[in-house]
Amino acid sequence: IGVIITSGLSKEEGETAAHIDITDYLLGMDGINPPSEDNPFSTKMTCTSSGCHNYEQIICAYHFQQGRSHYLPKNHPCYDENDWGMYSKWCALPNKFVSAGIDPSGETFDDYKYTKSCGICHPGAGPMELDLNGERHTEGGFADNNVVEASCMMCHQQFGYDHLARNKNIVAGRFKIANAAGMGFYDGDGNYTGTHTPFAIGPPTDSNCNNCHGGERYDQLTIVKETKNAYGFDVLFKKPKCDIYKRGFFWCYECDVHFKGGLKCIDCHSAFRGHQIAKGGITDCTQHESLDYAGFLNCSECHSNNNTFGAPVYDHDKFPSDHLEKISCQTCHIPYIEFAAFDYMDWSIGENKVGGAVVWKGGKMKPDEYALGGFSFQDIEGFKPTYAWFNGKSRMDEDGRPYLPGPCDRTDPGAKIMPFNTPVVAWWDVGYEEDSGDSVKITEENRTTTYYHGKPIPTEDIVSAANTIPNFTSDENGNGMFDIGDITDEKMSALTEKIREKYPHAVLREIPIYFSLSHNVSPAEEALGNSCTDCHAPGSHFFFGKTRVRIGEGADAFIPMYANLNYGLSEVNLHAIRETFVKPFFLWLTLIIIGASLIHFIAFGRKKVYVAEGERPTVIRHGGFQRFIHLLNIISFVMLTITGFSRMFAPNFFADWVFGGMDTMSNWHYIFGAVFTVSIVITFIMWVKDSTFKKEDWKWLKSLGGYLWKTDDIPSHKFNAGQKIYFWLTVIFGLIMIITGITMALMDNPWQFIHSTHAIVASVFVAMVLGHLYLSLIANEKTIRAIFIGTVYKSWAEKFHSLWRYEEKI
Repeated sequence: IGVIITSGLSKEEGETAAHIDITDYLLGMDGINPPSEDNPFSTKMTCTSSGCHNYEQIICAYHFQQGRSHYLPKNHPCYDENDWGMYSKWCALPNKFVSAGIDPSGETFDDYKYTKSCGICHPGAGPMELDLNGERHTEGGFADNNVVEASCMMCHQQFGYDHLARNKNIVAGRFKIANAAGMGFYDGDGNYTGTHTPFAIGPPTDSNCNNCHGGERYDQLTIVKETKNAYGFDVLFKKPKCDIYKRGFFWCYECDVHFKGGLKCIDCHSAFRGHQIAKGGITDCTQHESLDYAGFLNCSECHSNNNTFGAPVYDHDKFPSDHLEKISCQTCHIPYIEFAAFDYMDWSIGENKVGGAVVWKGGKMKPDEYALGGFSFQDIEGFKPTYAWFNGKSRMDEDGRPYLPGPCDRTDPGAKIMPFNTPVVAWWDVGYEEDSGDSVKITEENRTTTYYHGKPIPTEDIVSAANTIPNFTSDENGNGMFDIGDITDEKMSALTEKIREKYPHAVLREIPIYFSLSHNVSPAEEALGNSCTDCHAPGSHFFFGKTRVRIGEGADAFIPMYANLNYGLSEVNLHAIRETFVKPFFLWLTLIIIGASLIHFIAFGRKKVYVAEGERPTVIRHGGFQRFIHLLNIISFVMLTITGFSRMFAPNFFADWVFGGMDTMSNWHYIFGAVFTVSIVITFIMWVKDSTFKKEDWKWLKSLGGYLWKTDDIPSHKFNAGQKIYFWLTVIFGLIMIITGITMALMDNPWQFIHSTHAIVASVFVAMVLGHLYLSLIANEKTIRAIFIGTVYKSWAEKFHSLWRYEEKI
């Protein structure tokens, strides 16, 4: 791969690589050198005649087959039963049902229509060359060898490949000269030039990848043509690269930190296994899913101690481990896409309501600009992603066919929160058919929720129905053109009636289509997670941003992000309270309690107990077993506080230093949690009888136990009212902590409110215990010995608990 193969190029012009001049090996479709006007340059003949490359093996790669492998004969070398692509499914953006092979009825998006439209990006071979038997197409527009062979130079030509000339010939149906036009043998109008671009063949360049997958400059377009929309209006059709309108993807210095660092596409997406290109797993591509992540250089392979390409090693010590398990790298590191992408497309009248163009997310087009079918790249802003759960695998129906590109459920194995662009698309479906054999019936009830592929109604039928309605294209808003403002409710009602004359159960579907975001990575300082409140705060885009679910700007057109992630408002609000209030003010709360205790001590001092000379502590306050259980309670609570708040404030370095790692510290948290659970249960059994409220407790409560003003000694039973309140709060808080803790330990993906409730109650619990410590250790003289030694002075018992029937040691 280090050899540059050249033709018509000096060694100096080809940099310093080794050279093989292939001028004498350039062959036309008839296998004769040199190619000519009647014998167009052929990649298949040229690249295989010398035995250098196995063409039949190369075209089995998913870039060429695009999912067609599923439909080939089982004995064909390219056959793969799990390789679906978009076939037998509806393709959202062009509003087409993609069929494999040639459709004689002309109603579906078959191989010929696919080649004329999608062929401007797809690199030939597969459906652009072969029929369902694996033989070269011979029917209709493919007759007389009018096919697109594998476009080798489209990827491997190092400079000067004319993508626009190739694409213009494809759109015009001049398939067999398209590859030759890319190398300059023909111009974009199909005229033979008698010359060609010097061949300089090597590894795929970023520029070649971007001619299909993204952009390098904001003014790049793939093809421009004048045409008419379905209603006969003249439009200027500008088609961007697929990953621009699906994802807003650009590969440039200011767009991606990896580009800025000098990485090339093939550094991560290298070739392996017979010309397959290493890839990740995304929602909208179901080609060779068995190859997802195979041979792929993922984030951790670079940003770890392996340090591939000198990448910085990530420092995620401040993050809880469950964040790294449940949130993808892209989610935090792609907080914003610099360029606009599709926001919605409305095919409800068989043609996009705005004349064949689209509404751009973040765009600033005026209505008269997009009503004509064109769109501009100027002044188009970027957008923040939609967040949803995805596990990298397409969902399948009962027949093994993939669903439309959508998210998975948060409980699915391997599901992580990932970033998406989610343009909403509206189109007509045949709807409920009793004997259709479909595993899901499309109805009014599920038209906005199910991702089952269904049976789209051909756009031609929608347009035909609309054309029978008088004045359907009339200018209702008086702006001199037919645009989105002219589609009234009355017109849509009339159109629905006409459509249902042929399709009685027709349903207008409307769902967001999910396109994964995996490029345009921001620098670390711009990533989410520099503060927990980047996500867990009121107003944060991560949970409180809006994502589109319907077309238009009505109240029902958007839902909050937390709902898209299957969380409830109370859950995310609790989390926001935890991060914006509980965590920042926990230390303040601790200091306030300590300060209040100090002020109280200065103002009121200790409650003195006067012990007669020679008096010994003979009153049994707590037995040995009770003291042991209380000691377990203390130890487990202290350790739970240390390990729990270490996780809450995320100092993983503390976990590593003290416990040898976050996982080990978590295990100790679970162990002490079990001890705490046992001790709380036994404590409840031991003291519940003495902690029931009696009428005498009311006097203690009215005087607040004499802690804020001087009072006479207040009669109390074994436990005073304050101690009883503390007991019941301890039981209640302990029970909440136990239930939420066990739930978090056992559930793979617990609800957010469980996390938040656990943290909030823990903070209040710790504050309450600090107050308890002050009262036990300092505020009440000779009290602490009761729980550690077990006995108290009789004078102490008479002062604080005069109604208690105590026992004395003999």
